[in-house]
Amino acid sequence: MPLSLHAISARRPRSLPGRLGRTLFALTLSALLSSTIYCPAQGVGFSTGGGSTGGLQGYFGPSFSTQPANQKTVLGLGASFTVAVSNDYWNNPYNPASFQWQISSDNGNIWTDLTDNHTISGSNTSTLTLSNATLAMTGLQYRATYSGIDGTSNPANLTVLPLLIDVPPGNQTATFGSTVILTTHALSVTKLSYQWFKNLSPIKGATNASLILSNAQVKDDGSYSVKVANALASVKSMPAKVTLTPPAPVILYQSPTPNFGFGGKAILSVHATGTGILRYQWQLNGGNLRNSSNIIGVKTNQLVIVETYHATPGFYSVVVSVTLDGATNSTTVQFGDL
Repeated sequence: MPLSLHAISARRPRSLPGRLGRTLFALTLSALLSSTIYCPAQGVGFSTGGGSTGGLQGYFGPSFSTQPANQKTVLGLGASFTVAVSNDYWNNPYNPASFQWQISSDNGNIWTDLTDNHTISGSNTSTLTLSNATLAMTGLQYRATYSGIDGTSNPANLTVLPLLIDVPPGNQTATFGSTVILTTHALSVTKLSYQWFKNLSPIKGATNASLILSNAQVKDDGSYSVKVANALASVKSMPAKVTLTPPAPVILYQSPTPNFGFGGKAILSVHATGTGILRYQWQLNGGNLRNSSNIIGVKTNQLVIVETYHATPGFYSVVVSVTLDGATNSTTVQFGDL
């Protein structure tokens, strides 16, 4: 059975030792005799015989499976761009393939090969690393070429900022009396200052990277943001919503689940406690129930089903909610499939 070699280098052959050279020649000849042709420059090959399916078969060559992504960094720090190649059939120790990173300063009209220096490394690898970025580098584009691929990767843009908030404060929901901590993190090579805001108004004394709200109450409910500044610029974060609620109701008792198959009356009940006004809403399969001739007490702690033979089977539950100072919290009690 002839050997089909689907990756034949289009590079200029190198001088190889006699036995190794004769072996590679024999493999190449066997591939040609089996009517297998591969064109590295186009990344595709074809075979007209020797396969179990017969006929014309295609073989995809190397391609960029991971494209470089746009990057943001801060003045004085670094950035990196990475690509990956798949179906790399023709790369081998005797004829290695290689990467070449390129740069463009005119929106991709002219591209120039990069070489390693004190601020650039990996210009001939899959990952290009830049260090000590300057503001003048904003707008530069980077792309990679690969010796086994006819074409290049997509271009990726570099943005260099005076400072960058890389971890903004996030939304939080907490109960009354708890401690809420809002935190941010920013990138800068120079000293940073902070000022926190609530509903767009500055908070007196809130000048650290974290804002701590101790014994939080309804008055602390609102929108919070932080302005971070260094000697060159200032940036304000997106707002984070802090929502304060009373503690969820505590269920003290839940009645046993009745069996609808016996007929007659069934009563489902709960006893709950909470800080604030308690409310109840009985549900069937997640939808709110309404009082009817057969269903009584849908907004109380006790649901009465007058005749179970006439009741709709399904999952019965009750939502117990508590309201305090305009804020609400709730607990759902399940009674199972009736």
